Amino acid sequence: MKLSCRIKSQLLRILSGLLLMKDRLWWLLSLPFTPKPVLKEKRTIGEGFSLIIAPHADDELIGCFSYIKEHPNSIVLYCGLLGSHYNEENANIRKREFVSFCEANRISFKILNNKLMEEIGAAIQEIKPSNVLIPSFVDWHYEHRLINSIVLDLEDYLTGCNIIWYRISVPIMLYNYSVEESKQDYINKWENFHLHYKSQKSINYKRFQFVEKHCIANVFASELYYIHTIDEFKNNDSINENMKYKYDLCFCGTVHSDRYRIIKEVKNYCTNNQYHFFTFLFLQSKF
Repeated sequence: MKLSCRIKSQLLRILSGLLLMKDRLWWLLSLPFTPKPVLKEKRTIGEGFSLIIAPHADDELIGCFSYIKEHPNSIVLYCGLLGSHYNEENANIRKREFVSFCEANRISFKILNNKLMEEIGAAIQEIKPSNVLIPSFVDWHYEHRLINSIVLDLEDYLTGCNIIWYRISVPIMLYNYSVEESKQDYINKWENFHLHYKSQKSINYKRFQFVEKHCIANVFASELYYIHTIDEFKNNDSINENMKYKYDLCFCGTVHSDRYRIIKEVKNYCTNNQYHFFTFLFLQSKF
């Protein structure tokens, strides 16, 4: 009887794996037809310093590594935010990893304490950057969005400055600036990640790599950015004029578990009820 139950359990596991593999294979075959990020109007980076605000240690690497290499007059502000893991041990580990990465790559940096609004404002007044880089507001992590709110409150210090979104958790689907990466640039970037951010070895970094390698055709890899003038950032006109009323429902996320089936059901519902529905899917698990 025990053997029979074990066999049944194994057969069910194999069957569920095959069903999931079918959906993943279908998604992979549809990849060439998946919408690519759209280049709006290519813009240029302002001359002068670039101030990169990193809410978490490794945001500056994931989002801006090649940008920093291309613009060596960049300075990184590390905010010391820790997501859902606030404890002294984790804070010390993340700070050591951040410092190790910056020093090894000769990147200028400042480490902030607890008063982010005051300290970011003071750094902007001291450095007088032409460009301030922050995580995209279209992001599931509330601490990435928090930095957008802080920068918006500091608008009086940012006259004539570009506010530039960089990508962390969610792909940027509308961009106006990119930094192309050769195969060696790409390898160097992720070798740095593994070397300096050992505490993050459990995160699925392949989802970041996938987006970098598939966002622009005929380029090995690239980092995408969206440049706003300070007035555009305040009013958000640069995004609204292209996206307003275009979609009723958007989903940007990973294909795992039963999500692909659920997404298809939602899409069918939207189609039947004349809603505009957009999906951007990427696979973060191994086959």
